[in-house]
Amino acid sequence: MRKVIALDLDGVITNVAKGLEMRLENDNRKGINYIDWLTTDTKDEYALSIFGDEVFWKNLHPFMDAWYQVNNWFSQGIDVNIVTARRLPASKATVQPWLDSWRINTTIPKFAMIHEKYEIVKDMNPIFMV
Repeated sequence: MRKVIALDLDGVITNVAKGLEMRLENDNRKGINYIDWLTTDTKDEYALSIFGDEVFWKNLHPFMDAWYQVNNWFSQGIDVNIVTARRLPASKATVQPWLDSWRINTTIPKFAMIHEKYEIVKDMNPIFMV
């Protein structure tokens, strides 16, 4: 029986906070609290404009320790599953190309609304979830 690990993408593998901080600075909107954008199904129009921008997602960087660990687990034969709440077409379309460009080895990413992640992860029966 293969071991399975389930990981969120943004904030676990992807340094989305740094990307948002840079975007806010570039847009002269420093000081905006973006935490709700990442932890809820936000309706904020400015947030949705950022999340709908493929260039924003393509320019994000992984956390280097996460990059190393994910590839280490994958090389050991562990199925590394990404479960992400990215929901806009632009954000979803960039996930696999972004993983490939950074050479992050995972199974095919799964997309869910924030409140649906538990059901998807439960069906995977992972040894742990981050």
